[in-house]
Amino acid sequence: MSYYQRRYSRVLREGRDALPILEAPKVKRCGRQKRHLVRNLHDRLVKHKTEVLACIYDFSIPFDNNPAERDLRMDKIKQKISAR
Repeated sequence: MSYYQRRYSRVLREGRDALPILEAPKVKRCGRQKRHLVRNLHDRLVKHKTEVLACIYDFSIPFDNNPAERDLRMDKIKQKISAR
């Protein structure tokens, strides 16, 4: 395991202790209890650890998603113009 993987795991472990806890609802409802948005993000970062760290090991993977967003933006602008 590399330095960055160990560091990432350590940050997630330390962050787990600081996660906010929602109060239990006054009315009992069916289904899964609602969780805080920060907890949901933390759970996704833990679950998709390899995907989050993929740009460190494979430099062909972009760090961000800007090129894809730019491509979609141009299509959306063309769609708006043609709808007039």
